[in-house]
Amino acid sequence: MSRKLDGAIRSVVDNHGPVTAAEIATTLDAHPVTVRRHCQRLQQAGRIETESGGGYIDANQTEPTAAD
Repeated sequence: MSRKLDGAIRSVVDNHGPVTAAEIATTLDAHPVTVRRHCQRLQQAGRIETESGGGYIDANQTEPTAAD
């Protein structure tokens, strides 16, 4: 289930980010603590990042600059 949940979390982040762990948990019908733990591991692996507002984004996603 771990890899399956990791993939599902990454999919939600990719398609709806920035999203909070609570929003991901609601979307996936998973427990928020479980989602938060998986998000922490995905962050450590460099797959997702935390945005300044607290939501998770894809680590490869670049934030727009003021010139954009």
